[in-house]
Amino acid sequence: MKKRDYYEVLGIPRNADEKKIKSAFRKLARKFHPDVNPGDKAAEEKFKEIQEAHDVLSDKKKRKLYDQFGHQGVSPGFDAEAAERMRRQWSASGGGGIPFDFGDAFRYRTGGPGAGFDFNNLGDLFGSVFGRHKGPMKGQDLSTKVEIGFREALKGTEVRLRIESRGRPRNLTVKIPPGVKTGTRVRVAGKGAPGRAGGQPGDLYVETVVRDDPLFKRDGDDLYCEIPITFSEAVLGTKMEVPTPYGPVQLKVPAGTNSGRKFRLKGKGAPRLKGSGKGDLYIRVMVLVPKDLDDRAREMVRELSKFEKKNPRRGIS
Repeated sequence: MKKRDYYEVLGIPRNADEKKIKSAFRKLARKFHPDVNPGDKAAEEKFKEIQEAHDVLSDKKKRKLYDQFGHQGVSPGFDAEAAERMRRQWSASGGGGIPFDFGDAFRYRTGGPGAGFDFNNLGDLFGSVFGRHKGPMKGQDLSTKVEIGFREALKGTEVRLRIESRGRPRNLTVKIPPGVKTGTRVRVAGKGAPGRAGGQPGDLYVETVVRDDPLFKRDGDDLYCEIPITFSEAVLGTKMEVPTPYGPVQLKVPAGTNSGRKFRLKGKGAPRLKGSGKGDLYIRVMVLVPKDLDDRAREMVRELSKFEKKNPRRGIS
């Protein structure tokens, strides 16, 4: 069965940017995911088709090959340089006015639109395009993307993947190490496409996409978090419980703390992928100024203002 155009599968134009590709994939994946349609084989096949289209179009290198050579361009073992030489030979032989398709090349005969093309060498030429040669050949490396939660990225997790190579689907469980972030590529040795003629299988590369967290922000291996405190806590100081990705800890806020002050919690950040230990967590306290005060409270604030001897704007021109 002929594969549908990947852009048609996702319902997007050929000039769609990465954001539109991702948005279209998420929308369709939610609709046809096997967990949403248990036992529905048609939905399962549709989901695989959507995933395959996304894997190609979301990868800049694969998308370029697909746009240039079609489905053959992202086939295992495809040699783009050899294919381009074949295209040039086709054009030089008089077929330049006809859009070249590798499948169509088999249907043309000498004396037809491709007159002059050396069909005697077609097998050798296609062998070079698709990487056929004598002796063992390592299988193609495969790549896919997986979306995980922020806390999963920090602590590590396992993901279930469905990989398809040469029309054969495989289910894999892949361990994601602690500390990954968006764009991290996890290599799974020997889980790519099978080798040829006794060759070793390729590798599988799993690229992680980490969802944002409503509380913590990440910068390198350090994490940042904003915590509100009351006006009286800022003035008098306090001890309070603050969250970390690894459980709550006690934080001492000294008297006279200004809004925006940062406190460092050593070793409470993200694990380092290369090396040992973790980054730090920075807690930024934000003083909440009360707005709805009654008359008594306002009077107390006025009394407090009498003790404010320094002008905080002195020297500012």
